[in-house]
Amino acid sequence: MFWLWLHLICGVILVVAALLGLWSRNLQLWSMLARMDYLFLLLSGVMLIVHAWQAHPVLLIVKLVFVIIAIGILEMAFAKRRRNELSNSTRWLAVLLIVIVLGLGLWLTQGFPLF
Repeated sequence: MFWLWLHLICGVILVVAALLGLWSRNLQLWSMLARMDYLFLLLSGVMLIVHAWQAHPVLLIVKLVFVIIAIGILEMAFAKRRRNELSNSTRWLAVLLIVIVLGLGLWLTQGFPLF
């Protein structure tokens, strides 16, 4: 239960860090928070993978692919933001992918622990 709550809370923190990092002036703070958050998400995700694999192996693989793509797009957006080359479509794509990953995670757990 601890790992599930940690994973959920870190996912919400990542959405906030991504939004603030891509739209606020203090990019360095929010990008570093997002990178630290990746580590906690990966650690808690590894601990939860055993339970999810038994119930939904295909959905878990889809989520893992989206996680890799989302982290890559978010890092690309942070780099473009640093160089002042970031477009609105890249900003929203990064946030949308993170929200999709969170949605897939909630689907994997059937909404638990929220519902």
